Amino acid sequence: MATSITMPKLGLTMTEGTISKWLKKEGDSVAAGDSLFVVSTDKLTYEYRAEVTGTLLKIVVPEEGTVAVGGEVGIVGEADESVEAVPAAKVVSVEISKASGTGPVVASPLLKESSVNASPKARAFAKARGIDLSLIAGHGEPPMVHLADVSAYADARIVNATPKARSLARERKVDLSAVAGHGEPPMIHVADVEAWLAANKVKSSPLAAKMAAELGVDMAGLGLDRRVMSGDVMKAAGIVPATSAAEAPEAVKTCENEADVKPMTKMRQIISERMTESVTAIPAVNYQTDVDCTALKAMRNALKNGGAKLSFNDIIMKACARVLMEMPMCNCSTDMERKCYVMHGFVNIGLAVAVDGGLVVPNVKNVQTKGLAEISGESAALVEKARSGSLMPDDMSGGTFTISSLGMFGIKHFTPIINPPESCILGVTMIEDRAVVRDGQIAIRPMSTFCLTADHRSVDGADAAKFLQRLKELLENPYLMLL
Repeated sequence: MATSITMPKLGLTMTEGTISKWLKKEGDSVAAGDSLFVVSTDKLTYEYRAEVTGTLLKIVVPEEGTVAVGGEVGIVGEADESVEAVPAAKVVSVEISKASGTGPVVASPLLKESSVNASPKARAFAKARGIDLSLIAGHGEPPMVHLADVSAYADARIVNATPKARSLARERKVDLSAVAGHGEPPMIHVADVEAWLAANKVKSSPLAAKMAAELGVDMAGLGLDRRVMSGDVMKAAGIVPATSAAEAPEAVKTCENEADVKPMTKMRQIISERMTESVTAIPAVNYQTDVDCTALKAMRNALKNGGAKLSFNDIIMKACARVLMEMPMCNCSTDMERKCYVMHGFVNIGLAVAVDGGLVVPNVKNVQTKGLAEISGESAALVEKARSGSLMPDDMSGGTFTISSLGMFGIKHFTPIINPPESCILGVTMIEDRAVVRDGQIAIRPMSTFCLTADHRSVDGADAAKFLQRLKELLENPYLMLL
């Protein structure tokens, strides 16, 4: 019997995923446990492994296609089987352990309503409307489903459409409320969406199409006899003053040439969205201090000579964990909706790792309880998993603080951007010999500049200064960490 393969739920806040790569072609044999496709979300890239054995009869969602959690992405069955009648598939989720952020990632049935963190009003509204709360993404830290989230989900469900029609509409940025369905009761099918697209075909740039969908602009109604550009959509939405195309700056005109446009990958889109969210929503302030790494280098060399494989980052992580436990506001998250600070009794330190086409931030859990050897082993394993594309959801979740190190590239100073919902991020630069004054004499010492970016909503200037002061003390006297 043919089985529908659906988009897995890889975390409590995941609502959709993108098929970044198919690892099997239509007609290929599939065995349970085989890697079938790669999913990209706002937090990670994940290889989905087949749960059934058979033949990949059909790829429903192509590469770079996005579909909601539970949406059909492919069909597996017998080689000569029809794909017309496929039973409803069981949606599988991955439940990520909370609290300390430790524990294995386990495949489980879709979360029960009782296990969802939701407000009483949201729970009552969902019960009255027959809505499964586990299908709704909450917000905050930890994530909570509020009444507004359930109400928005209920409004979105008013449109009666097949999963394939919803998938196509999402991919082509079509508002399903504008598409007429058929049947009794009326149901929107893929053919209806395709007919709407044919009737409303307008030449436009990819950015213009995306903006039109987000701003509710009817590009067909603009009445232009040329290709619709993003500036036209913005004018129609009243975002910029109306100007003729001839008045547009030359720099903008060059962007109309499709050869000058390089589409963003899903990872770049996510990075852009999260970094824009960070700099627009967080009142961040930058602080710097110089650290004398003489004792730090001596300690590392002594441990390496004893057989330990340690990086400077490993020791810095240990020192940061000590300071974060002493200064919990630097380790908290700010929840403006609930007007509170979420205090973490653990330190999960994220490591910014550069990968092809972007950046990922896996984190070492409970650093405050671990020795240098354990920190070194776990951080090295995470970096390797990041570069091989094998990170799991738990590797990416639960971070409370991030370290970004660019010293290996010869960088002497930079101001890192906070990774929401964390309060701080530490930038580590190169260690270089500098002339400094010691006891009234000029001396040459290995120095590094540490750059802390802190959320001023939770960390005042004096507290940020104390954080760097204490971190500097530990790194210039690293054996204090053994006390």
